[in-house]
Amino acid sequence: MIGEWRWIHSNCVFLGLVDVPDDSISFEFMDSLVEIRDKGVLFQTSVWNIEINPHGEFVINFEPTEFLFYGRIYLCENELFTTDDFISDDCENHFVRQE
Repeated sequence: MIGEWRWIHSNCVFLGLVDVPDDSISFEFMDSLVEIRDKGVLFQTSVWNIEINPHGEFVINFEPTEFLFYGRIYLCENELFTTDDFISDDCENHFVRQE
């Protein structure tokens, strides 16, 4: 998780595929902090951690809460998606690692 991730799109049950305008939102994860930027401008810093839920899935937590990076996380090489479809908007948020 350490490093910079760019939000590329969301896939929502009710909305379908939603592209991100200008690929502008990015998350830079450090040891316990994450900096969230829009077009390179810092607009939020949060504390984050990863836990395992009762179903054995990895879950990410932010304080303060972040609406894009929440719920269960799935990571495969340089791609990542998050979802909390049981209780929220039925959306999966997709990210790619920046080099």
